[in-house]
Amino acid sequence: ACTISGNTGNFPLHITNADSGNKGLKVEGNTTLDGTLALDGHLTVGADDSGHDVRLYGATSGRYWEWDQSQDLVRMRDNVKTVFGNGDDLQIYHNGSHSYIDGTNTGDLYVRSTNDDVVIQGADDVFIYTQGGEDAIIARGNAGVDIFHDNIKRFETSGSGCIITGNLTIGPLTDHPDNDATRLAGYSTTSNYGSYGGLLFHATSGHTGGARRFLVTNAYGANKFAIIRSADANT
Repeated sequence: ACTISGNTGNFPLHITNADSGNKGLKVEGNTTLDGTLALDGHLTVGADDSGHDVRLYGATSGRYWEWDQSQDLVRMRDNVKTVFGNGDDLQIYHNGSHSYIDGTNTGDLYVRSTNDDVVIQGADDVFIYTQGGEDAIIARGNAGVDIFHDNIKRFETSGSGCIITGNLTIGPLTDHPDNDATRLAGYSTTSNYGSYGGLLFHATSGHTGGARRFLVTNAYGANKFAIIRSADANT
């Protein structure tokens, strides 16, 4: 049984149910509530496989949270934010033009997977910015990759190779543990390390006096320059 009485304390409408096996109140059709609704128990909207839409409106026209039963989804209108944390620290929203995941107040923002890879994919380009929107890395679809230092492009790839702007510093060459001649990237001491624009790069031994050298030659074997390490000195 359900009893509906008048004003009881702070509630103008009081509903009690003496039979716990039945619902205390069933509303069919449209119902408008103007004021505070206090529920002490479960709230069910619709029935399984035959639900109904639910909308929660905000103070600004056109902004609301909506459960769309026909598509089985929750819809957040433009500029309606889903926030997490006591200080609204994490915010997810769409502003009508772009979509945002903002870490606004406390701590860093981590995007991580403890199971497998993390994939970032753009429809065309991918941009990574640092403070103030400065460029850091730009990967362009079907084109090159640009790497910046303090918002200045220093490295870029192209269809024919790569371009470096500024100085290039290469760390010291070290001998293989077998004390053979200096090796680069696992190539043998008599092999070409690589080639570019008709120049050949070698790591060789057998120079006069047992010295080891790194050579840059042209295709005909003529030296362009050589870096020579003496046999008995770390030079």
